[in-house]
Amino acid sequence: MRSRPLYPGSFQILTNFKEPHPLAVQSDLLVLAFMQLLELYVYHLDLKYMKLTIGYNMFIPSSRDLSVTLGEAIPLHDGKSSLIPKRKVYDAIWHLVSSYAELYQEASIRYLKCYGRGPDNSDLPGVKSLKRKKPRKSKIITSIKRRRSEIEPRPFIVADTETVIVNDVHVPYAIGFMTVFPEKDLCSSRITTFFSEDLVDVLDRIDLRSARMLSNFIYDLGRAVRRNSRLRTIFLHNLSRFDGILLLKHLTAYHNEYRVKALLRNNRIYEIKVYSGKRLLFRFRDSLNFFPRSLRELADTFCPELGSKGSIDHDAVSVSNRISLREEYVSYLRQDILILGGVMQKAQALYLSKYNVDVEAVMTISGLSLRIFRANYYKPDLFPISTLTKNEDTFIRRGYYGGHSDVYKPFGENLLFYDVNSLYPFVMKNSPMPCGIPVWKNNLEQVDLSTLFGFIEAIAICPKDLNRPFLPYKNPPADPTLIFGTCHVVGVYFSEELKYAHQLGYDITPLRGYLFDKMNDSPFASIISSLYELRKQAKKDGSEVI
Repeated sequence: MRSRPLYPGSFQILTNFKEPHPLAVQSDLLVLAFMQLLELYVYHLDLKYMKLTIGYNMFIPSSRDLSVTLGEAIPLHDGKSSLIPKRKVYDAIWHLVSSYAELYQEASIRYLKCYGRGPDNSDLPGVKSLKRKKPRKSKIITSIKRRRSEIEPRPFIVADTETVIVNDVHVPYAIGFMTVFPEKDLCSSRITTFFSEDLVDVLDRIDLRSARMLSNFIYDLGRAVRRNSRLRTIFLHNLSRFDGILLLKHLTAYHNEYRVKALLRNNRIYEIKVYSGKRLLFRFRDSLNFFPRSLRELADTFCPELGSKGSIDHDAVSVSNRISLREEYVSYLRQDILILGGVMQKAQALYLSKYNVDVEAVMTISGLSLRIFRANYYKPDLFPISTLTKNEDTFIRRGYYGGHSDVYKPFGENLLFYDVNSLYPFVMKNSPMPCGIPVWKNNLEQVDLSTLFGFIEAIAICPKDLNRPFLPYKNPPADPTLIFGTCHVVGVYFSEELKYAHQLGYDITPLRGYLFDKMNDSPFASIISSLYELRKQAKKDGSEVI
């Protein structure tokens, strides 16, 4: 990043990107980079008027370098010499960047440039280098030192919510929780329940009674975790898409005494943390992220001794009948809480006995799997797995396309259906895996494809006579349809895919990419073998949910 005066009243600012360069379609990143230039070089200047012209230097695949100016100059001051709000400047830059994203899509941006015009400002201040300091975290995934003794499992809380639809909106009318201690008989555990209609003599509106009920629930949770410092996690089944929405809405609307932090991704709530000051009070998590099955299936597998999941006609629940059917609804709620407690208690004991890992400490089944792998199977000295940087991760994810699901014959009779048993685990166990620290290589046009191993951006030309094209490509972000076409494409692919495509007749020209060490022995062989044997045994025992 550098700045220099051009002539009195004018200056130029440039910022270079390291390889791999961002793409024109990465609008969010590019807009933030432009705004950073303004923050560092422009906004602190004591000027009465300034306008800015922005542009790119970019490389178009299989073409040339191109330098462009994005639209007309953007004013930073209004007619009264006051700074225009940054949000409006951001929106103006966003509009220009987005329009060029549609035009150039996969073009890589080498550097950004800004031209400022205003009063004489030739003495631009220097800015400290933005070069990143040496990262603190390891460049490879580390193993977790396995404890010689068993860890002490934490107690946790399970909860559930019941709702009634009022004016097309789900309104909670019952909620409850139970504290679960490892190895303690759940039948003797206390289940605390709250029922909105118990407040009918105090509050006349259902929404107010519901809010008061939820507040009482939150306060009781706070008292429970304060009495036992090891309590911190509350599990709900389907927090991500149902209960969490209701709880997050209530916490932000009625509990200013707490600080709430939610973790969301792809419109799913993974965790809601509740802080008292700087101290974590408790956190809500989703048991469905561990076991993506219905509570009824889980109950039959893990804890049939607790009885089956009850049932009520949810469509029949109304504002008018909740008082008369109170005992039935509360009984249904209590049984759901008891079953969820039994499922999570058995799951905690299972993973502790086999892997010495506590499910209370992880958020999802993938996080649980990674912890088991790192603690019991991973050997970083033999098979180092890189912790990718943001640039590396973004580039490699461009090579994630999903399955080939085109339908070539939409109708047929006497059809056969084939399924591959454990395809991904088979590949993870038996195929060479990319290991070590990735190395960025540019100008691969003259390099023999057979010598490359990693994720490669390449030009691929499909043979016209190929009936079922192998390499996919995606449309622009506005229409991310996956297409397998007989055309000329530029994309990121795993090197072994490109080699196979070459065998099918594709003309492949590698351009650039991240190269890895090729490990013929997979780091996942031992864990896949172990888990596959457990899976076969579970099927034999009729416990496929596990």
